[in-house]
Amino acid sequence: MPHVQRATELIDDLCSSGFEALTISLVHSYATPEHERRLREIVVKRHPHIPVSLSWETLPASREYDRAITTMMNDYVHPTMKRLDIANAVMRWPLRVTTARRGLDPREFGLVAFGGAGSLHANAGAK
Repeated sequence: MPHVQRATELIDDLCSSGFEALTISLVHSYATPEHERRLREIVVKRHPHIPVSLSWETLPASREYDRAITTMMNDYVHPTMKRLDIANAVMRWPLRVTTARRGLDPREFGLVAFGGAGSLHANAGAK
Protein backbone atom coordinates (compact mmCIF):
# COMPACT_ATOMS: atom_id res chain seq x y z
CA MET A 1 0.00 0.00 0.00
CA PRO A 2 1.37 3.43 -0.86
CA HIS A 3 0.14 5.00 2.40
CA VAL A 4 1.97 2.44 4.52
CA GLN A 5 5.12 2.86 2.46
CA ARG A 6 4.98 6.65 2.81
CA ALA A 7 4.27 6.39 6.55
CA THR A 8 7.25 4.06 6.91
CA GLU A 9 9.51 6.51 5.08
CA LEU A 10 8.35 9.39 7.30
CA ILE A 11 8.79 7.30 10.46
CA ASP A 12 12.32 6.31 9.42
CA ASP A 13 13.20 9.93 8.74
CA LEU A 14 11.71 11.08 12.04
CA CYS A 15 13.24 8.30 14.12
CA SER A 16 16.73 9.05 12.80
CA SER A 17 16.64 12.52 14.40
CA GLY A 18 17.76 11.30 17.85
CA PHE A 19 14.79 11.81 20.18
CA GLU A 20 14.11 9.58 23.22
CA ALA A 21 10.38 8.84 22.89
CA LEU A 22 7.60 9.16 20.32
CA THR A 23 4.01 10.34 20.75
CA ILE A 24 1.43 9.33 18.17
CA SER A 25 -1.80 11.33 18.34
CA LEU A 26 -4.31 11.24 15.50
CA VAL A 27 -7.49 13.31 15.51
CA HIS A 28 -10.20 10.63 15.82
CA SER A 29 -8.13 7.84 17.34
CA TYR A 30 -10.31 7.76 20.48
CA ALA A 31 -13.07 6.32 18.27
CA THR A 32 -10.95 4.31 15.82
CA PRO A 33 -7.47 3.58 17.18
CA GLU A 34 -6.42 1.23 14.35
CA HIS A 35 -4.27 3.84 12.58
CA GLU A 36 -2.33 4.73 15.73
CA ARG A 37 -1.81 1.03 16.40
CA ARG A 38 -0.51 0.46 12.87
CA LEU A 39 1.91 3.39 13.14
CA ARG A 40 3.22 2.00 16.44
CA GLU A 41 3.73 -1.41 14.83
CA ILE A 42 5.89 0.21 12.15
CA VAL A 43 7.95 2.11 14.72
CA VAL A 44 8.43 -0.91 17.00
CA LYS A 45 9.41 -3.15 14.08
CA ARG A 46 11.93 -0.71 12.58
CA HIS A 47 13.07 1.22 15.69
CA PRO A 48 12.54 -1.02 18.75
CA HIS A 49 14.71 1.18 21.00
CA ILE A 50 12.22 4.07 20.85
CA PRO A 51 9.33 3.97 23.35
CA VAL A 52 6.00 4.84 21.72
CA SER A 53 2.88 6.25 23.40
CA LEU A 54 -0.49 6.30 21.70
CA SER A 55 -2.95 9.03 22.58
CA TRP A 56 -6.00 6.79 22.65
CA GLU A 57 -4.31 4.56 25.27
CA THR A 58 -3.15 7.45 27.43
CA LEU A 59 -6.38 9.49 27.36
CA PRO A 60 -9.22 7.97 25.33
CA ALA A 61 -11.23 11.19 24.98
CA SER A 62 -12.55 13.17 22.01
CA ARG A 63 -10.62 16.34 22.81
CA GLU A 64 -7.55 15.93 20.61
CA TYR A 65 -5.54 18.79 22.14
CA ASP A 66 -5.90 17.46 25.70
CA ARG A 67 -5.21 13.93 24.50
CA ALA A 68 -2.09 14.98 22.57
CA ILE A 69 -0.66 17.11 25.42
CA THR A 70 -1.28 14.38 28.01
CA THR A 71 0.41 11.79 25.80
CA MET A 72 3.38 14.09 25.11
CA MET A 73 3.86 14.66 28.84
CA ASN A 74 3.80 10.89 29.33
CA ASP A 75 6.59 10.56 26.76
CA TYR A 76 8.49 13.47 28.26
CA VAL A 77 8.77 11.81 31.69
CA HIS A 78 9.15 8.22 30.43
CA PRO A 79 12.95 8.31 29.86
CA THR A 80 13.46 10.08 33.20
CA MET A 81 11.36 7.51 35.04
CA LYS A 82 13.32 4.73 33.36
CA ARG A 83 16.57 6.24 34.67
CA LEU A 84 14.94 6.68 38.09
CA ASP A 85 14.09 2.96 38.15
CA ILE A 86 17.73 2.12 37.44
CA ALA A 87 18.91 4.51 40.18
CA ASN A 88 16.46 2.98 42.65
CA ALA A 89 17.69 -0.53 41.90
CA VAL A 90 21.30 0.57 42.43
CA MET A 91 20.48 2.41 45.66
CA ARG A 92 18.29 -0.34 47.10
CA TRP A 93 21.01 -3.02 47.15
CA PRO A 94 23.47 -1.32 49.58
CA LEU A 95 20.59 -0.48 51.93
CA ARG A 96 19.45 -4.09 52.06
CA VAL A 97 22.97 -5.50 52.36
CA THR A 98 23.86 -3.14 55.22
CA THR A 99 20.76 -3.89 57.25
CA ALA A 100 20.77 -7.63 56.52
CA ARG A 101 24.41 -7.98 57.60
CA ARG A 102 23.45 -6.45 60.92
CA GLY A 103 20.63 -8.98 61.27
CA LEU A 104 17.92 -6.42 60.60
CA ASP A 105 14.99 -6.57 58.21
CA PRO A 106 15.01 -3.41 56.04
CA ARG A 107 11.22 -3.61 55.65
CA GLU A 108 10.83 -2.75 59.34
CA PHE A 109 12.38 0.72 59.07
CA GLY A 110 11.15 4.05 57.81
CA LEU A 111 13.33 5.81 55.28
CA VAL A 112 14.27 9.47 55.34
CA ALA A 113 15.36 11.01 52.06
CA PHE A 114 16.25 14.54 51.06
CA GLY A 115 16.58 16.38 47.78
CA GLY A 116 14.38 16.84 44.75
CA ALA A 117 13.93 13.16 44.01
CA GLY A 118 14.57 11.91 47.53
CA SER A 119 10.97 11.05 48.27
CA LEU A 120 10.66 9.11 45.00
CA HIS A 121 13.77 7.08 45.80
CA ALA A 122 12.64 6.43 49.38
CA ASN A 123 9.21 5.30 48.18
CA ALA A 124 10.72 2.93 45.62
CA GLY A 125 13.28 1.61 48.11
CA ALA A 126 10.61 0.88 50.70
CA LYS A 127 8.70 -1.48 48.40
